[in-house]
Amino acid sequence: AEFDFVMTGQVVPQGSPPQVTRVVVSSTGWSNDFLAYLSSEGLGEDGYAIPIGTDAQFDPLPWSDIDKVAIQFSESVDVKQGNLTMISVNDTEYDFANFAYDAVNWTATWTLTAAVTNDKLLLVLIDDVQDDVGNALDGEWVQAVSVISGDGQADGDFQFRLNQLAGDTDQDSVTSVFDLTLLYDNPDEAAGSPDYSILADLNGDAIISSPDAEILRTNLGWQLPDGEPAVASAAAGGSRMSSASISSASVSELRTQRLLHALAAARQTRLDVSTDTLDRSISRYVLREYMGWEYAEGFQAAWQDRDVLIPVGDNALVSARTHRS
Repeated sequence: AEFDFVMTGQVVPQGSPPQVTRVVVSSTGWSNDFLAYLSSEGLGEDGYAIPIGTDAQFDPLPWSDIDKVAIQFSESVDVKQGNLTMISVNDTEYDFANFAYDAVNWTATWTLTAAVTNDKLLLVLIDDVQDDVGNALDGEWVQAVSVISGDGQADGDFQFRLNQLAGDTDQDSVTSVFDLTLLYDNPDEAAGSPDYSILADLNGDAIISSPDAEILRTNLGWQLPDGEPAVASAAAGGSRMSSASISSASVSELRTQRLLHALAAARQTRLDVSTDTLDRSISRYVLREYMGWEYAEGFQAAWQDRDVLIPVGDNALVSARTHRS
């Protein structure tokens, strides 16, 4: 068989179509220390490499400022900015401000005009992408299964799903008070320390701090929208959870108890859930310091039309913005 020797020193069989090997997301706002940490931990070069081959591909990305997408290929390719489209389930139009191709690492990077905002996305790279001898992209991808694109034949668009939800540190597809855990348990932890987590470093500055808590608070109540982004179908819109959807009418007893236990664990305080009481110091410290919510005693029916977050028996956690004595 004939072979091509490419500039990276790798030998690629002539006639083999190019394939996609990796998708990496990043932000123009991420610090060099954060990017270096990702690289040192094998989580991606110049960004965060989306996990492939498992359902982890769909885990919501919790960072609030993702505005770059990079695609790495199996060999040198001719790729252009217009070859990639980002399809949003929210009908958001994502445009590109810049494009660059790294011929050494065979990586194309698209920079968006604005960051992705709480969305389900489908990346579509058309098979106009070709290698140096004219072989078209072998791009077929089985979501959550493939680890490299292709079906062995040239000509095939690359379609790749990913999700982004700012503040969703536990990656359960809802940004809620439960996402406080990583932030609360690891304040001021910097990249490289044992308790540091990239999932809690929501602005990618290599330290878990108050700006990360503010990002979570700002996005409290958002969830991944319904539906799936598709090439040839209308996208199903998603929206922020209304106050009604997180009011006492829709919060289960199990979820209430989970909150109590989570807050108790955070403060290392024992709570008697059976009495439906909530320790004031816990609610004040966690919810006011991190989320801007405060504790209200004497929850009555009159509060039903207010911005109630979690009911606890005759008491409730309510928005500080609507609380009235």
